Amino acid sequence: MVFGSLFWGVCADWYCGISQAIRTLANNPLRCGRARENDRFPFDLRELLYGRSKKNRHRILSTVEDDTVYVLHIRHTAQDEIREGDLGGR
Repeated sequence: MVFGSLFWGVCADWYCGISQAIRTLANNPLRCGRARENDRFPFDLRELLYGRSKKNRHRILSTVEDDTVYVLHIRHTAQDEIREGDLGGR
């Protein structure tokens, strides 16, 4: 089943890549711009874009409190803007 193996390989590459992008937030999380929905929340909502093409780009939404970066949501850029209920317990 070549297609299945290829699919899982692509998934693994994407996961490793986005995980690495998230880890870069530890060095300088404030380099990321504010998300367009920032004004809807009582905290600073920032976004890091991950992906090489507009068709396959994701937004890593995070906030910073003291020395801790919280990744709140990962969302494809084609999806609707985030709402407060999308953040779970935050």
